[in-house]
Amino acid sequence: MSIDPPFITQSDGTTRKGRMVHPGRDWDLDLHDVELSYFRIDHQTCLQFGDTVIQIGSPLTLRVEGETYTLDEAKDLGPLLRQYPDTLATGTVDEDGTLRLAFRRGWTVDVPPDAHYEAWQIAGPGNALVVCPPGGGSLAVWANTEGS
Repeated sequence: MSIDPPFITQSDGTTRKGRMVHPGRDWDLDLHDVELSYFRIDHQTCLQFGDTVIQIGSPLTLRVEGETYTLDEAKDLGPLLRQYPDTLATGTVDEDGTLRLAFRRGWTVDVPPDAHYEAWQIAGPGNALVVCPPGGGSLAVWANTEGS
């Protein structure tokens, strides 16, 4: 089965063509040892790391000090917000598309793929974009492009 490449249509009508990749084989997350700048909460939970933003649009699992919390994307986020400030030690993506973030003070965040929605995306640096599409197992990736 062939999968069409993902496209982004810009406001000026131009189109950016992305590619579908398999995490761990075709693509690895290169995000580590970066300071968590801030959280933003709206219809998603956003973690800002300098000029890179991780947007979480599905429930996530937070593990901190022996406790495990399952948190809805924009509700009941107190346990997550209490972890600020910290530094991301490592960020990885499993073959099924689960995003795993581990922080210096020992807490972790896991975001599994969602069957119906884009569970998470990473925007930046620059205009790079990685999206976990519904169902997981592959990622939609747009690399930085000059002049875009």
